[in-house]
Amino acid sequence: MALYPAFVQAAMLFDDDRPIDLAAVAETFVARWRALGISFDLLVDSRPGEFYRLMGSNDLMVSVELLDHRADVSLFGPALGLPFNRQAVPDAAVRIDRHRRHVLVGVQHGVLPPSAELDALLAQLDMPKPGATLPQFRERLAVCADLVADVEAHAASSLVHWTVTDHLVTAEQIATFSRNPAPNLLSVQPLLYDGGVDADGRQLTELATFGVAHFLGREIRVPASPLPWAAVFEAVLAFVRFSVQEKGYVVPDGDTFGPEDGSSRWRVEHVPAGAGSGAFTGPLYVLRPLAHRDLGWTAPGHVDKPRRFDDRSVPDDIRAGLGTGARDLVREWRTRREAAEAAGARLELLADAARPSSGGWLSRLTASFRRR
Repeated sequence: MALYPAFVQAAMLFDDDRPIDLAAVAETFVARWRALGISFDLLVDSRPGEFYRLMGSNDLMVSVELLDHRADVSLFGPALGLPFNRQAVPDAAVRIDRHRRHVLVGVQHGVLPPSAELDALLAQLDMPKPGATLPQFRERLAVCADLVADVEAHAASSLVHWTVTDHLVTAEQIATFSRNPAPNLLSVQPLLYDGGVDADGRQLTELATFGVAHFLGREIRVPASPLPWAAVFEAVLAFVRFSVQEKGYVVPDGDTFGPEDGSSRWRVEHVPAGAGSGAFTGPLYVLRPLAHRDLGWTAPGHVDKPRRFDDRSVPDDIRAGLGTGARDLVREWRTRREAAEAAGARLELLADAARPSSGGWLSRLTASFRRR
């Protein structure tokens, strides 16, 4: 079950005391939405020059607040420890130390502030939480990024804390990462871990996520491999995007997926609550890398299965090896193929070469979900 955060916030840090025209920021925002046919009104708690809260006819509420003092630097501690943040802004700690004041940008749906008590009450009344849909969550993320850009147009910030996924980035990076709809690099934090070295002395990297649970209800782990983390993260985003698209679905446990051209392949594992996967505990999804052609890498022991077919063309020897359950299994394959095609993908069944045995057909079958 998706866990769309009800409140999206960014804290923008500034090094000097030059004026920041929040009134102009609010006017720019209101004008942009007016052109789209949506009206925004100031709420009564707005404080000219310091704090503006706007409520839209689309049930979207935004706030922009200038705080003429330093932020609580202890709040940045966990984010400073994340490897991606250290790569994105290597001197983030220095920027935090030298900032003089900050601006808070917040976006939510509805007028009531998000809280555990409100969530419990709505659950008791069997009522949906405000903004509890994927399009609305994407809207909150996009609007927050737009507001950061609006503030940045009036005063250059030194660093932005994107709190929903603990990113420490620049305003320019926020604009770049948010060009594609979420999930993207701004809505999912890649957690990188040292996986040691392999038998050939290559450095291995393990990757996990913070933010995928917002979309799919659980995070993702990718076991250690010599693949560059950016290539691994690209597969993670592809998996999530396929899952959340219209008519999309989570690739079943044990199946593989990859691009149509076969340039990479990943096995999907569903780890239930309480079960372990490496140093992590479920529920989570595991994407196990099997092969990456462009990088010239294949997982030890993995052999690409040479025979490809679907439910409409099951080879006679495979059908015979399936025994009395053949009809039911082929029917299941058809159902899954139709679901894959409805989601814009293709189901392909792969089989090992035949291995003669008194037990009949022993090859292992797997399904490959590839985007068209």
